[in-house]
Amino acid sequence: MVKTNKARRKLSDDQVSELCSLYRSGKYTYQELSKRYGIGIRTVHNIIAGLTYKDVTGGETVPINRSSRSGQAGEMHPRHKLSEEQVLEIRELYRDGIMSQSEIAKKYGVSQCRVSLIVNRKSWYCLEDKEKDE
Repeated sequence: MVKTNKARRKLSDDQVSELCSLYRSGKYTYQELSKRYGIGIRTVHNIIAGLTYKDVTGGETVPINRSSRSGQAGEMHPRHKLSEEQVLEIRELYRDGIMSQSEIAKKYGVSQCRVSLIVNRKSWYCLEDKEKDE
């Protein structure tokens, strides 16, 4: 028997089922679901992982995309700080010798290490550069 405290829950059983369905569709990130339901990202993860609301989910986990290390890459990652457009700009600025990695890092509010990972395609590796029109 699963012991629950339904009086303290923020989500109804229907909302939990809907949240799992939306995540399973692949169209929503943890962050988007967090905002939609007014709960924390960690709570979304715990529901998806079957750690909470077990009486609703049966303790089953929702399959998580493991194609990238975090399960979600690029702008789909809940803690992303840069947009795809910014990543492409970073690569272009460095490739064309317009700015150093440190200058780029300051401009975009990230570390020099993060810029290095981006320009060397260790981070945001799934994002292809746009062809230069000449």
